[in-house]
Formats: sequence, structure tokens, C-alpha cells
Amino acid sequence: MIRKLKRNVSRIMATVTLLALASSSLAGSIRLLPHAQIGKSVVVLADIAEISVADEELKSSLAELDLGPAPEKGQSRWIDLSDIKDRLYRRGIRTNDLEFSGSRRVEVTCGEADPKTPSENQGLNTWREAIIRVVHDSLNGDSFPLLKNGCRLEDIRIRTEADRACSYLTEHRVDEWHLIAPTQWQEGWQEILLEIDDRGEMVRFPIRILIAPARQVVALRAPIKQGKKLRAEDVTLVTEELADEPKEYVHKIEL
Repeated sequence: MIRKLKRNVSRIMATVTLLALASSSLAGSIRLLPHAQIGKSVVVLADIAEISVADEELKSSLAELDLGPAPEKGQSRWIDLSDIKDRLYRRGIRTNDLEFSGSRRVEVTCGEADPKTPSENQGLNTWREAIIRVVHDSLNGDSFPLLKNGCRLEDIRIRTEADRACSYLTEHRVDEWHLIAPTQWQEGWQEILLEIDDRGEMVRFPIRILIAPARQVVALRAPIKQGKKLRAEDVTLVTEELADEPKEYVHKIEL
């Protein structure tokens, strides 16, 4: 019994050590925004992402990474995370040394717009993000009790299923819209109403909202062959996102 307890303690200590070493080995992080409006001819990484890197030379190289031409006025362009990683690789920048979070695709449009009233041509994804921002702005200790139990607002992740409502908002020029939300949000999925004032006619759509805290998990930087010794530089901490598909670099670890 004592011998088994010692083995379990040793495994826990090994995991904690790996987490600490992996966290300190990262060069920095890049958080992709869901949408960016720019008014110039070329898109660079700094236009569509929040870059947190201590090394100033690396930070400058990341910020100035050329992502191609900007869309024409009234049009949009999508930039995928995989494309960004490919461009970084061609510049000789190791993507394994960076933590990526946020959106997996960024919609880039030309010009400026009110984030809560996106123009018609900005697409369904922009309206989803507008709804998510409204929900996020409504969260506090009174409306979301989890925040009173040590959870930080910046660690909350929100997702919505609102295709019918977003299609309607995309196709119509609405005067006003708002969410009919509960006095208290719950962790997990919940159904609410989105109400639209369409030239005096009130239109309502049921939508679903998912609210959950993000969690940090241990992940391998790359697949490891069975039997190979696990080193500190092989693992990292990543933040679980509410994504439709798992991150491609997250793999199961058994100690």
C-alpha cells in the first residue's frame, strides 16, 4: 500500500515538473481575432492577432509577417491558422515554440464598422462574434455565479448556435437588435431569444449559447513514438478552446 502511494506521488510530481518546464520553454503566444477591419493594401499578422512575445526581435518579425493582399472595399477574405503557420515556417520561425489560441479562421474586411452592427457583407461569422461580445459584456459576479468562485472573466469561453438569426441579420438592414437573456447565466448550453426590430416589425429567433471556463491541459508538441522517453521540451500547456474540432497538436499523454 505504501509502495503504491509512493509511486502515485512520484507520478504527480513528475507531471507538475513537466508542466512548469514546458510553460517556461515557450517563446510566446499568438491569439487570433475572429474578425479584423483594415484600411491598407497588405495584411500583416499584427492586424489580425494579439502577439505576446518577450523577445523584441521575434515580436517584430511576427508582427510584420506578410499575409497577402487585403480585400477590396465591400469584400472579405478569410485567413486560416494553417496558412499562418506555413508562412511562419517559410520565414524560419518555429511554430512549436509558440502557443496559438483564439479563432482558427480570421475574416478580414476593408474599412471600419461598429462591432455590434456589422454591415451586410461581413457574413454570418461576424454576427456570431457580435452576439458573443454582447453575452461576454453581460457577465459579472451577479449574472454568472462561477465568477464568484475564483474563475476569471478572461478565462470564460462562449459559443453560439444562431444560424437562422445570423442569416436574417446578414440579409436585412435592421434598425436594432438585442438579446432577451436570463438574469443569471448558467455554465453549459442554454437557450435564449434574439429580438430584431426590422423597420418596426419585431422578429424573434431562438438561439443557443454555450458558456464554459477554459482549462489548461498538457499537450505534446508533436506525436511521439511508443517507447520513446518523454522530455520536458516535448510537452507544453495549451488552453482548451470551445472549438468544433480538436487542436491538431493535442495528443493523449499517459505517465
